[in-house]
Amino acid sequence: MPQRRRALYDLAVAPIVFGPARSRLVLFLIGAIVFALSGPLIILIQPSIRNTLVGIACAGFFGGGVVVLARQLYDARPRLVVNDEGIFDSVLCVGVIPWDNIVGAKFQSFAGLAVVVLRLRNMDAVLPRLTPVHRRLAERNKALGLSDLSISVATVATDPRALAELISKEAMARQSRPMP
Repeated sequence: MPQRRRALYDLAVAPIVFGPARSRLVLFLIGAIVFALSGPLIILIQPSIRNTLVGIACAGFFGGGVVVLARQLYDARPRLVVNDEGIFDSVLCVGVIPWDNIVGAKFQSFAGLAVVVLRLRNMDAVLPRLTPVHRRLAERNKALGLSDLSISVATVATDPRALAELISKEAMARQSRPMP
């Protein structure tokens, strides 16, 4: 672990690649399966219009979660990469967020989920690259008091506080460096 911590703060040596936290993904997947199966049970145990709607919604929502989580569980690609260019989050679908646009980051826990909130110089440079779904999520994040751009690290194999610290230190170090 000490070698890993040293490497976190020396990005010139090598990029830092974070894979998925498979144990957390398995737990989330089990939970989603249980809730997805509870939808039809609600309908069978007490049939009514209200329970039918709740059961269908439960099965549909958590069934979709099962598909997403199963896909993430078997996805071999890196989930998050921090390198000399910037930060790449495979979930955000915006490509690399360059260091010259990153002011800092902070850890935040929202509804029990760990989030690294990025502070950006120019969100307008990133917004057009977001998918419509991610754009709506960014708007919701802002309404909830989060930054426009947050990295959910609930399924990333890293300490979210250490990641936020890494991003902030690297952003500060790069701001103090003379431009090449």
